[in-house]
Amino acid sequence: MKLHIHTNQGEFIRDLPVSWNDISASMFAEMYGKQGAELFSAILDFEPETIKTLPFDTYNFIADSLSFLDSEIPEFIPAFAEELNIGLASVGQLEKANELLGLYSLWEAAPFLYAIYENKNYDEAEAFKKALIYQKEPISKIFATVLKIVEQINQFYQKYLPLINNEPDENEIAAGLDRFTKFGFFATLATKCEGNPLIYNEMLKVSADVFYMTLYFEHERNEYQKELSKLQKMSTPELV
Repeated sequence: MKLHIHTNQGEFIRDLPVSWNDISASMFAEMYGKQGAELFSAILDFEPETIKTLPFDTYNFIADSLSFLDSEIPEFIPAFAEELNIGLASVGQLEKANELLGLYSLWEAAPFLYAIYENKNYDEAEAFKKALIYQKEPISKIFATVLKIVEQINQFYQKYLPLINNEPDENEIAAGLDRFTKFGFFATLATKCEGNPLIYNEMLKVSADVFYMTLYFEHERNEYQKELSKLQKMSTPELV
């Protein structure tokens, strides 16, 4: 709906949403968690102080028009989301999604999360192109799917991280193990590929479940070898 608004800075024309279909993904990210003048400011692209100077009738009209925001966002689950299993998708998709969730708020990252998992044959450049399109589309198109993606990502890490995380010993800490933390998942990828960047992309295509189960196996094998080495040292008689 086109709305003519008279403010203390002049007259303006703004698009006033009247249903969830009028709220784009990018607008939803901007308005999420806001109320009152700050909410109207995000939707109408005015400063909050300007909103507070609107005539009483205009303010009430806007509030009434936006009353739909108190209703549930319509659920739409596309076919790919019905069948989605984060563990079966590639570890590259998982780690890119997790990286974005670390850099941006959930609803800023939402169009990218949707695009990352939309196609089984994941292509990062193509996914990011589509994400720019989804930013402009109604939030109702991606809302339920994004919540499902995030829920599965959290469940995935809760399943595996306790299995592969272990406390470094004093020698590892003293040697500067923390210098690798800045590399995040890349350190794991480089290690798995033995430092060969030519096979990074192929490794990223491996399913997340297979990749992390392999890490778990290697973790358990290393722990076994440590314990075995200790026992062997204890059972080996010292030479006089």
